[in-house]
Amino acid sequence: MSEEIKNTVEMLMEELIASSEKSERKAEAETESSKKSANAGREKAIEMRLQAIESTAESKKRQPDTDEEVEEKKKSRRSGVDTMSWLAEKKLSQMHS
Repeated sequence: MSEEIKNTVEMLMEELIASSEKSERKAEAETESSKKSANAGREKAIEMRLQAIESTAESKKRQPDTDEEVEEKKKSRRSGVDTMSWLAEKKLSQMHS
């Protein structure tokens, strides 16, 4: 019987060691991922600080001015002469119809 007890104790010790190693690997992985996320957060904070202190000219160089694009997209209004000629043409076409 003492041999059975020794085998059982050895088996339980092996299971305990395996479980301990598994938990250590898991803790290391979690520590590594938290370090990566901390580094990413730190880098983002540095970038935000630099953007906050940069001058307006530097901001415009980094980011194209969107106001110019909006102005290009606006429709130009027709002059009064164009409107009057269009109305005259419309009236003539209605008279011929």
